[in-house]
Amino acid sequence: MEISEFLNCVESNDETRAEFGKYVKEARRNVGLTQQQLAVRTGLNNPSFIAAIEAGKSRLPAERLEFFAEALELEPRALAWEAIKGWDMDVFMSVITEPFRARKQS
Repeated sequence: MEISEFLNCVESNDETRAEFGKYVKEARRNVGLTQQQLAVRTGLNNPSFIAAIEAGKSRLPAERLEFFAEALELEPRALAWEAIKGWDMDVFMSVITEPFRARKQS
């Protein structure tokens, strides 16, 4: 898939972050975890941060994505896709385009 096709699939606004938060909350409840338990299992140890993610106020830290996927019993790719939909476009562009810039400079 070309970057432009991928970008057309991505939205960035408060509504999509809130949708991702609902997704995380539902997944957490489906596996029977409290916010505290999810925080511990993901190495965050801060249930208020989990609450902020679920409320659409904070983003899931990219470096913790696999820990969240494992704790929530989800495929990392599915969780990543849900998370990306809520990214700010500037952050998204830097993450997606940086590998391409690095290759061109090599």
